[in-house]
Amino acid sequence: MAIQPALEAQIHQCYGELSSADKKLADVLLMRQKDLLSYSATELAELASISKASAARFFRRLGYADFSAFRQSLRDQVSEQSPL
Repeated sequence: MAIQPALEAQIHQCYGELSSADKKLADVLLMRQKDLLSYSATELAELASISKASAARFFRRLGYADFSAFRQSLRDQVSEQSPL
């Protein structure tokens, strides 16, 4: 599953304004697009070498209430793309 195009565009649009920690996490999200649903927020933070608090702020900055809302958005996209 690839990251939803709107989210990818949103990351690219605000990338220049992100903190260094946010950029690290944004890079991880963009590089691991196909596997995002298999990671927890903690795992993504570890992959980006940032704190869990920084990751939580990043997902809120993108407009999600928390990581669970981000993950649910990805799941909804997968459901919409499913031919079943």
